[in-house]
Amino acid sequence: MTTIRSALDALTERFADAWNERDIGALRSLFDEDADYIDPSGSMWHGRAAIAAEHRRLFHGALAQSNLRVQIAKVRMLSRTTALIHGIWSMTGHAVQQARYLPVRTGLSLFVARRANGAWVIVCAHVADVPALEP
Repeated sequence: MTTIRSALDALTERFADAWNERDIGALRSLFDEDADYIDPSGSMWHGRAAIAAEHRRLFHGALAQSNLRVQIAKVRMLSRTTALIHGIWSMTGHAVQQARYLPVRTGLSLFVARRANGAWVIVCAHVADVPALEP
């Protein structure tokens, strides 16, 4: 399990690194060919190419200065080659129309990952915002 956990930690770290570097090629390579991605608004993109295209658009817009941090909260193995990765994420530098940047966005992520040809890839990603509490 330690080796698997290390590989899943690395997958999650590579996701955040690709995001922070706006490296579409690296981000694209983390997803299975027919992966699904559900963003905080509920939009769903199907397929590695669509996921990459939508992130490219976002990285040239509201997320151009964003910085993402993801921490694994829990890993649940469904089989030797399939895992659920529960994460807690935070993001700074998300531009919005009313203010220059949101202070800090936080949320939860769920990645379904599978091992294929010795490498772990994301089959499905679901990302949700956790709204800030009013003071």
